[in-house]
Amino acid sequence: MKTRPVKLAAITSWLDWALRHACSKDQFDMAVAQRHIEQHTEKNLALMEEAARRGADVVVGPEYFRASELFLTTPENKWALAEPLDGPTAGRLAALAKKFSLYVGAAYHIRHNNAVAEIGVLFGRNGEFVGMRVKDEPEPPRVFETDFGKVGIQVCSDFQKPRNALALGEGGANVVLLSGCGFMGPFAEAFVVVRALDHQTAVVYADSGQAMIVLPNGNIPARTSNPNTVILTDVDLSKPVKP
Repeated sequence: MKTRPVKLAAITSWLDWALRHACSKDQFDMAVAQRHIEQHTEKNLALMEEAARRGADVVVGPEYFRASELFLTTPENKWALAEPLDGPTAGRLAALAKKFSLYVGAAYHIRHNNAVAEIGVLFGRNGEFVGMRVKDEPEPPRVFETDFGKVGIQVCSDFQKPRNALALGEGGANVVLLSGCGFMGPFAEAFVVVRALDHQTAVVYADSGQAMIVLPNGNIPARTSNPNTVILTDVDLSKPVKP
């Protein structure tokens, strides 16, 4: 584990929910959907790169990282717009992680086990695949080893379940990366703070409209409610944080 403070980072994006109606059912246009998804993904990758250039050791993006969810109005759309686990977006996240030697996490729709699931993924400093979490899967979340400590991955409603917090705490997680979609609004802060206390870990939360970094004692050293924003803070994981 690193002895120096670890710089944790999260980004926010912006989702144009009007596109969900404009491209639904008989109005669906694959070219429009793919173009928007590409633009949204590019913007999020650029924000992650900004965090990397500002010295982040780990940066977390929101759920809906690709925003394909805006167009998942039929089973056919859902399958067509999702990517495989080793697809283009995973490759770009891995390349970013390797280029700037940091850990990169995000969540988006992925084809997995002959179905489409919302999955959080994490890539390491050499671009290697570190681990993943399938949203709402019944199995307890795993904890993954990194060079700065043990990391847990959660996706959106995962963090509402106390059993997940217990599993991560028992697994010795030092940091929990949480990708959300923004529906929780002001309630997200309360949930994230409670989970940080439950986990007794730092929680890095990112969604489309807000982001926050919460310490094990519930303090929030960095937060934003602005879209297209990067937040960062240094945390010394080797020292207990007093309430």
